Amino acid sequence: EIPVIDDSSESLVQLALDVFKDLQIKRKGSVSSVKMLLIWPNPTTMKSGIEAFKSVPSGLFEHIELSTVMTVDNRNLNSADVGVFLAPSSSQLTVVKEVGDSLDPRPLVLFNPRWAFEEEASFGDLSSFV
Repeated sequence: EIPVIDDSSESLVQLALDVFKDLQIKRKGSVSSVKMLLIWPNPTTMKSGIEAFKSVPSGLFEHIELSTVMTVDNRNLNSADVGVFLAPSSSQLTVVKEVGDSLDPRPLVLFNPRWAFEEEASFGDLSSFV
């Protein structure tokens, strides 16, 4: 977990941009970078994220909002090499798991989740997922 300065959308977007903008992950034996699907917690944060990531070379990042990820065309899920959930809350864990199952076996990153480690024991069946 990487702490943010505050819980604002701006802080989350800036942290995500700082971490991912220069990150160059390549598949073994490939010259092309992996495609990352950034899954934002709400429409407002996603809009800010899209605007901030315009400075990054296109094609490396796709953006989608968590509540719509399973209801829209799955091209974004199918084309992603890595899924990154940005600041998901514990109330969103069921959807996070569904998306994770759809991405399997590709890597899934929970970036700055909005729960404490101590809370994970109370997640029931989902505690084994996180």
